[in-house]
Amino acid sequence: RETNHLIVLESSQTIENLSIYLKNKLLEYLPIDSLGELEENISLFDQGLTSLKATELQHSLANDLKINLNSTLLFNSPTYN
Repeated sequence: RETNHLIVLESSQTIENLSIYLKNKLLEYLPIDSLGELEENISLFDQGLTSLKATELQHSLANDLKINLNSTLLFNSPTYN
């Protein structure tokens, strides 16, 4: 039982850390000044992300996280959520 609790705790911490990382990364690519301005359910493109910046962001995320990301990821799922 305790082992399961620790796994859940570690997973939730990982998700929280990833969420913070992603939000801060978006600040680099969106024309917003603070995380408070990020609208989580509105398209990133409606918030100023361009297709060029989306491609740059996708490459940066893949490099930072050491994972492969589909090149259409941000076009298919354009909101933070």
